[in-house]
Amino acid sequence: MGFPRGGAGRHFVARALQQATTLDEAVAYLQTHPSAGGFTYTIAERASGRAAVVEAVAGHVSVIEATPDDPLHWHTNHLRHISRPPA
Repeated sequence: MGFPRGGAGRHFVARALQQATTLDEAVAYLQTHPSAGGFTYTIAERASGRAAVVEAVAGHVSVIEATPDDPLHWHTNHLRHISRPPA
């Protein structure tokens, strides 16, 4: 049985993200590899200390990077940052 709409399950996507060496590389992967269901990934880059919350659903991706002025972001599966989530 194939993946719905060509997207892998989020656990397969997360496993592939482990190969990324930078935050930007991980975000680019999520932007070009849709998953079968919506999911929110919290990703950090050890070398620079950068961290981001990336929402991905049906080809839509939102990236919110933590900053010193706005450091806290909740990991949810409720698509808080995608303004017009797909039906």
